[in-house]
Amino acid sequence: MKSWPSFTALLAITLTHFSPASAADPATRRMTPVDKWITLAGCRLEENAFNDGDSFHVTQGGKEFLFRLCYVDTPETTVHRELVDRTSDQARYWNIYKRDLFRLADEGAAFTREKLSRPFTVMTRWDDARGASKMPRYFAVIRTADGEDLAEALVGAGFARVFGFSPDLPGNQSSKSVFGKLETIEAKAKAAGAGAWGFPKGSGKNSKPAAKSTPREKAKSAPTPARNRSLDDIPAY
Repeated sequence: MKSWPSFTALLAITLTHFSPASAADPATRRMTPVDKWITLAGCRLEENAFNDGDSFHVTQGGKEFLFRLCYVDTPETTVHRELVDRTSDQARYWNIYKRDLFRLADEGAAFTREKLSRPFTVMTRWDDARGASKMPRYFAVIRTADGEDLAEALVGAGFARVFGFSPDLPGNQSSKSVFGKLETIEAKAKAAGAGAWGFPKGSGKNSKPAAKSTPREKAKSAPTPARNRSLDDIPAY
């Protein structure tokens, strides 16, 4: 006579096949930070309503990840309109109106979509980038299909400020040298009136500039790498 599995065995089978943890996408399981940068090649941008210029969903090897760029901060799109303190800080940085900030955010998000329209490379150490999503988000460095650094491209086009999590990067690039390079790129973008720098201060693009403009806020100093701080100290943009 065929013997039936015990109650304990049936319970184990049920938990294995139907528990939320096993049914969830593997990418929702938080990765453990590592000391060395790892490279994920052949990544593709995954369409998501919450994607913006510096934070977006990515697929690689059949898995989905959520990454956030190191060193730069792009404007929040209207889906994050409730983040008043953050959007106000961003508007002050460029000294532009909020309505222009949201226009800039859409342009920056479109810029990133175009840059990542072909397979690209992600480098990460799985440092926790926090954020509001239930899905774990990690800081990363992105190289486009043309080998261009996405953070540098965003700053050069005037869609991002030099601001945020600033670890030493692959290739023995110190945070100091990276900041210096990005600030030089930003100065050129400002001189050329690129992106945010093309908005007349205190008014819309097609209006006359205000008589007096408030000096833009200086980029904050580089924070300490995530592994040396508590998670509550890591800026979540």
